[in-house]
Amino acid sequence: MQIKRGRKRDDGVRLSILTAMFELIEEGNSFARISVEQLARQAGVSKTTIYKWWSGKEEIFCEAFLLHASEALPVLEYDAGNQRDFYAQFISRIIEMRKFHRTPVARVMIGLALEHPEIASQLDEKHQQPRFLAMRKIFADWFADHATEEEITFFLKMSFSLIYNFSAVNSDEEVVSLIRRLFRTVFPYYAELDLNHP
Repeated sequence: MQIKRGRKRDDGVRLSILTAMFELIEEGNSFARISVEQLARQAGVSKTTIYKWWSGKEEIFCEAFLLHASEALPVLEYDAGNQRDFYAQFISRIIEMRKFHRTPVARVMIGLALEHPEIASQLDEKHQQPRFLAMRKIFADWFADHATEEEITFFLKMSFSLIYNFSAVNSDEEVVSLIRRLFRTVFPYYAELDLNHP
């Protein structure tokens, strides 16, 4: 029983540190200027407690981001009853993911991934790939009769690239237009789904 209570207490302390990191970013603090001392004060813990679990603030932020993403952008099971409804859900999901990655915390995460290969690998493994693979599976379930695995993968990679590329397209409307055009090109057999898209 004591071990279980200790684990619960540790989990609560860890969560308070992760939450404190997000609070500092959301308050407008630059990640580069946030110190472990400042984070410890915000969380109400000692620096020693922080270093018990993490070697630096980059690791803390990465874990905090992945936890936040799992809650704000879960890997969804699509509940569409037909191909047309799923196609509409897919487009909405891409826009939702794009908006999520425009937030300040997501921009910090992207910046860290560009600077640290190990963080980029962790972000890909625990954040990007689960969502991509879930999407690819359901695309295969709906469209495999008249589309190859390579075509599905290509379409999804191109669509997912629009989530993170904010310079190539300026608005969500442009993203939707590009995805719809790409869908008709890659999946001509299913073009009618797009032509009927509202």
